[in-house]
Amino acid sequence: MGNELQPANELEKVRDIALQKLGRNIFNFGKVEQWLKYLVTVSDLTTVGTVLDNKTAKKADKVQKMMLGQLVNEILEKWHPNRLPNHQIQDLFDVRMAHSFRIEMDFKKYEVFKKSLEEMVNDRNDLIHQFTKKFALSTTENCNTAILFLDAEREKYLSIMQNLQGFVKSHIDLVEDLKLSFE
Repeated sequence: MGNELQPANELEKVRDIALQKLGRNIFNFGKVEQWLKYLVTVSDLTTVGTVLDNKTAKKADKVQKMMLGQLVNEILEKWHPNRLPNHQIQDLFDVRMAHSFRIEMDFKKYEVFKKSLEEMVNDRNDLIHQFTKKFALSTTENCNTAILFLDAEREKYLSIMQNLQGFVKSHIDLVEDLKLSFE
């Protein structure tokens, strides 16, 4: 009787590990989404006078509702090497403040960045919508295969995650440093 419980206990343990790693990867994709929301929002800010106007607030709200694929498309458009900051002045009735933040790169690096982000979106969608079809966590072998897959997927996107987090941190630090120099 004790031997019959052992495989069930082993299955439970590896299933728990697989589910923890699944949760970790989903959490990581959520972090990427938050960083992209920040970067899309600060990439082009325009205000009337010295306060955020309704148009800017609506834009920020719209960005908060975007999904990962939309955010990736938006940041790729904003950071395209051929795109110049959008600061055209047309019939302004009030003083306007414009701020842009972008990461610049040559075309070759941009294409690598673009491909990586697009693959990440596809892999994230696949993880959310297809994981249970690909990995029935009903045997220890399937659970171990899922664990290896989830670990490899995490490793695949660590550098992108570190870069995006670094871009956000750099922008926040820059704003904080500027703020301190004027206090």
